[in-house]
Amino acid sequence: MLVGTIHPDNRKQQELLVWVECGYTNNADRNAVMVIKKRAIKIIP
Repeated sequence: MLVGTIHPDNRKQQELLVWVECGYTNNADRNAVMVIKKRAIKIIP
């Protein structure tokens, strides 16, 4: 799941993201991989 919102309060710890909007949590590195993958799929045919 990718929430898609950016807010400073989402990342209070280095390794953990917690979206204040919906409460979704994820490891920051895992989330980064998913974001990069999603962006790559858009630009690579």
